[in-house]
Amino acid sequence: MSLVFESNPWLIPLCIGLGTIYAFILYQKSNVWSKKTNWALAILRFLLASLLALLLLNFLINKFSNTNQTKTIVFAIDNSQSIGILGSDKINGLLKNVKSLKNELEQNGYEIEINSLNNDSIENLDSIQFNQKSTNLSQLLANVKSNTEGKNVTNVILISDGIINKGTNVSSGNFTFPIQTIGIGDTISKKDIILKTLNANTVAYQGNDFTIQAEITQYGFGSQPVEVIISQGSKAISTKTVKLNNNLEPAIVEFI
Repeated sequence: MSLVFESNPWLIPLCIGLGTIYAFILYQKSNVWSKKTNWALAILRFLLASLLALLLLNFLINKFSNTNQTKTIVFAIDNSQSIGILGSDKINGLLKNVKSLKNELEQNGYEIEINSLNNDSIENLDSIQFNQKSTNLSQLLANVKSNTEGKNVTNVILISDGIINKGTNVSSGNFTFPIQTIGIGDTISKKDIILKTLNANTVAYQGNDFTIQAEITQYGFGSQPVEVIISQGSKAISTKTVKLNNNLEPAIVEFI
């Protein structure tokens, strides 16, 4: 603990001197009360006057306290359906390894937290359900940051297959903790055709023509042609054939 003065600290003796002079002037004469009482009142007057003068110096009291925070490690687990299709044997093996690592870290004095895509703080690893329909890893890590605010987070271990279909790229995030990754799942890219975006006017008037624009991306199909169909129920309204771009750039197809 220390004192910080906004004014010159050499003014402190002056404040004490002012208190002394003030008390001396008021109580130097004999009074109706006893000498002992007179001395007691003089001392109280001295303390009060000196304290008021000291307060005019605008001093602050700095108090420092140290607290030891336990180091926290967070397991951020991607519990999406793409992990679930690995099968119960592989998932059980994964959870067994995570439990073993968790127990080892706890024995070394770390506090362990487990978070999943649905923003749950998980106590029992066996309760994790790999059933989330989308994978938003940026939101998962943002939730970790929010849930551990004020804690001494030394590491976040992200367990995922890396298949992201929602949110922003994790590498562009601004996080206050280091992130280690454990990759799981099949590393072989799957062939897929994706309707990336669909653009159309929010309002269309009956009898007027309007444009619908679709962006098609592909993995593993090269520059093959594909048939794009707009349908209402089981009825095809319009059909177009578009050649996919081999450089993974989206192919644009427009319907009127």
